[in-house]
Amino acid sequence: NDTVRGAAMAIHNQLSFYQDILQLLAANHEVVDLLELGDEPEIMQWSRTVARLIPGSLGTSLASREGIVFGDARAQRVGPACEADLRAYHAGRPILYPMLHTAMRGLEHFDLLTRVNAPDGSWSGTLFVSFRLGILQDLLDRLTHRQDSFRLLDLSGTTKLQSGSADLHAPGTAYRARIPDTTWSLELVRANPQRADFITDLAVVDAAIIIAVAGIMLALVRATHNRFVSDM
Repeated sequence: NDTVRGAAMAIHNQLSFYQDILQLLAANHEVVDLLELGDEPEIMQWSRTVARLIPGSLGTSLASREGIVFGDARAQRVGPACEADLRAYHAGRPILYPMLHTAMRGLEHFDLLTRVNAPDGSWSGTLFVSFRLGILQDLLDRLTHRQDSFRLLDLSGTTKLQSGSADLHAPGTAYRARIPDTTWSLELVRANPQRADFITDLAVVDAAIIIAVAGIMLALVRATHNRFVSDM
């Protein structure tokens, strides 16, 4: 189904956009200097500045080569589950990426990270940023039309967020698509139509969602670019 595939690509594009931001930040020589020479107050101040610049971020930190967060992890909004993921990543153990944490109500989020390399290519540490899951909720809300519901599923098939008012238990059709470069899937549940001209209606809805995906990504790029230009 083009609708669910388009929405899955919209999530993928948003995650890729944020991943690109992390990689640009990690390539800055200032970050390497902080990891090699900076003290904890300097690193925490830099983390707070970056968290303010990235829209939707919940926590930001730099971690050592052993996966240990520099400074007060809780003050930087890095919880125990995030710390465990960082240690697993640095130890070479598999992680479900992007990491997704929904255990604490009101602090649901996903985590992205990237390596920070020294000029000689050696691993200096890791840049870690968590993002509020509400970012993806807002995206799906804007893509959801009447008679539709979206569900974001983790690898086990557990629903992590839902958008739309369609009754998931009412008669309807479910479509599912993998979200590229993640362990997540997106499911679209479309209620059975009540009108005879439903084919035309569905075509209009699908076209509207595809157009909305393009518009949302353009707005996201512009907003983030303007924030960096004005604050850096």
